[in-house]
Amino acid sequence: MTLESASIYPADHVPPAPDLLSLRQAGIPVVSDEEFARSLNDLTHRRKLLLGMVEHNSFKWPHSTV
Repeated sequence: MTLESASIYPADHVPPAPDLLSLRQAGIPVVSDEEFARSLNDLTHRRKLLLGMVEHNSFKWPHSTV
């Protein structure tokens, strides 16, 4: 079964990007903000689909505070 066959469609907007600051503060190596943004741009459709699934199930997109 696919999301589309379950009547789950991409959201109209992309969910907010995770904040890498808390990872950096914890000493976890991460890529630059620019590289991270480019990676997220490559995943726009997938992220919209995931947000669509979250909203379809009456949940809210999590705001992580790693």
